[in-house]
Amino acid sequence: MGTCKDFAQQLMASAVRLGFSADVNPLDSAAEMLPSLANTTGVALVVTSTYNGTPPDNARKFAKWADSLSASSLEGVRFGLLGVGNSNWKTYQAFPKRTLRALEAA
Repeated sequence: MGTCKDFAQQLMASAVRLGFSADVNPLDSAAEMLPSLANTTGVALVVTSTYNGTPPDNARKFAKWADSLSASSLEGVRFGLLGVGNSNWKTYQAFPKRTLRALEAA
């Protein structure tokens, strides 16, 4: 449990060591933060998994928000996405792929 949070904290620690400002937040809070990164030097690094093809508990609000994004609504926002999971699962990377498609389309 907590693998994504652990990865996110490792990424944050590396960013801070390199002189960047960084923090870790639940994905549900990204709906408020991502748009504020438009046309800035900021980058959002999204680390998420899937639970039987559905969003993790801390990403359910985010999933609804991401699914409702309109074209160009995140124009100027830079992001990266790390999908975490077990490739033996039938639903491997289902939510990370869904998230990537939604963010790229916006």
